[in-house]
Order: sequence, then C-alpha cells, then structure tokens
Amino acid sequence: MPKKIEKEVFELLGLINSSLDLEVVLNNALRCAERFMAAEASSLFLIDEKRGDLYFHLARGEAAEKIKHFRLKIGQGVAGWVAQTGEPLIVAEAHLDPRFDPQVDTFSGFQTRSILCVPLKRKGQVTGVVQVLNKRDGRGFDSHDQELLTMLADHIAIALENAKCYQGVEEVLEQVVVTLSMTTEIRDPYTAGHQRRVAELATALARELGLSEDEVKCLRISGLLHDIGKMVVPAEILSKPGKLSELELGLIKTHSQAGYDILKGVKFPWDIATIVLHHHEHLDGSGYPAGLQGEEIMPEARLLAVADAVEAMASHRPYRPGLGLDKALEELHRRRNVWYEGRVVDACLRLFEKGFHWA
Repeated sequence: MPKKIEKEVFELLGLINSSLDLEVVLNNALRCAERFMAAEASSLFLIDEKRGDLYFHLARGEAAEKIKHFRLKIGQGVAGWVAQTGEPLIVAEAHLDPRFDPQVDTFSGFQTRSILCVPLKRKGQVTGVVQVLNKRDGRGFDSHDQELLTMLADHIAIALENAKCYQGVEEVLEQVVVTLSMTTEIRDPYTAGHQRRVAELATALARELGLSEDEVKCLRISGLLHDIGKMVVPAEILSKPGKLSELELGLIKTHSQAGYDILKGVKFPWDIATIVLHHHEHLDGSGYPAGLQGEEIMPEARLLAVADAVEAMASHRPYRPGLGLDKALEELHRRRNVWYEGRVVDACLRLFEKGFHWA
C-alpha cells in the first residue's frame, strides 16, 4: 500500500476510534471513504434482523435525503447481492449489470454509473454493506479501492459492535440508577417522583442550552440521584408535617454530603458525586454544604440547582404548601444571578413559555 494511502488509512482509523457516538463515527468513515476513493457518494446499509431486509442507516451525496427511508430485500440490487453472498463486488457499468436495481436511481434522480460494495461482517456474519458510487475520474473502481474499502468496512463493523455494547452498558446503568432513585423515594412518599421530574427538567434545560448529548445524559443521571443522600435522614423528619426545627433542617441539609459519600466510589463516566454535592450551593455563597460561590460550583450543579428549585418550590411538602408553578418561576427570576445562574434561569423560563410540562 502506498505510504500516502497508508497514512490516510491510519488517520481514518483514528477518527473511527475517537468517539463512542456512532453517528459521528459512521459519518467520518463514509466521508473519508469518498475522499480516498474519489467517489461522488457513499452509503451504509444495515440488516434489520426483525424484518430481514436492508435499510439505509446513512447516506452521503446529493440524493441522500431522498433515499434515507428506502429499503431493499436481501438479494435485491447490488447491495442486496453483497449482503446475501458476503462477497465484495465491483460494478464498472451499473446499468449493464443484471444485479443492479435502478429503483433507487428512479426514485431519487441520482444516476449511478459505477459501484464498489463490500460487506460488513462480525464473527463471520454479514451485518450490512458499505458502498461508494461513481468514481470521479470516470475510470471505475479497481481492486486497490476494494482492498481499501474492505479494510475500512472491517473497522466500521467493529465500531458498530462497540457502540452496540456501549448502548447495552448504558441501558443497564439507566436501570440501576432508576432503581436507586425509586428506593430513595420509598422513604419519602411525599416527594415521590421529585427526582424523576428534576431529571426531566434538567435534561430539557441542557438541550435548551445546546449542551452535548453526553452532558444531557450526565444531567439526567444527576437529577435521578441528586437526593440519594436522604437515605441517611430519619424518615420521620422527611415526612414530618408542619414546620421543621433548626436541628431537623440541619439534618436534612446533610443529604448533599451524604449523597456525595454514597456515590464517590461509583465509577460513572461523569463526576456525578460532586454534582450531587454542589446542587444546593448558591452563586452568592449562601448555599450548603460548603458555601461555595460562582465558578467554584460545578456548571452541571448550577443547572441542576435550577431544575431542583423549580420542582421543589412548585410542589407540596409535608412542612409547607407548594407555591404553584407561576409563583415558583417568579421566585426563580427574583433569585436570578443571586442564587441561580442567569442563563440557566432564562432557559428555564423559555422552556415553560414554550409549554414544557412534566410527564
């Protein structure tokens, strides 16, 4: 393999292995496949195991949007033939090859001239196909292109498998977190659903502020677990009707530190323990447990504090009636840039103006 191409392959492999976001990986892979093989377009089909056919998981090129919902039977067209046989295929003149199915071209208006299509395989099983279309120099694809695309397909298949495994781990993590959250609320039936609602609002706030999906996941889990430290607060205090004494309030305020102590040994992908520790801190230093100010408070905790405050103020508690949503939002605005970060408060007000509501 020429050194220039070899270098480009290693660059692509770096891109493939640089992210756990499957769509980023696949977009990078197809983009680079087009670049290396001077192709006009590219696409990735995956096998739908339930339906037993092929669907466009990703397509690039001028007709990509038109064909994204198109499906092929196994054995139909060049992609279907490759999926059925598990063999790569070079088609120099598409409309002269009996395996070529013109339906996609007819539907999209794209004109396919030449095709290079190779299978994606994991553990000997075909899981999909990747193809590039129309060599820009008009000469058609060759065995060197096939070797290169096959190499890339192997790494795409590995990336797909890694993403599938990672998704499985995330699903298990979600189940464990939800179970822990429910366990916390069993001891405090008056606030049942509070952590779920805080998680919903924190997730919506994160998206409203344009945070990444990774940060959204972090805030969802933080919301579901932010009051886990209440497990160490006596149940009779959590459910006590009427005004709490200073001592009782002090015991409730220990839940942030207790939550940190419970979670600090758990190896989350994010610093959930510190977010939980900081979620009752205020910008002006009047919060607890450490009286942190401004930037000393984790950004995620500053967002979570807004979600927690709105839900808590709006809802009834054994020791006080709820303010209702409108009054809670007024109070939130009054504390803007005093207790709560201004941009997060503004995002929260926008969300409710747009009609946000808890499920």
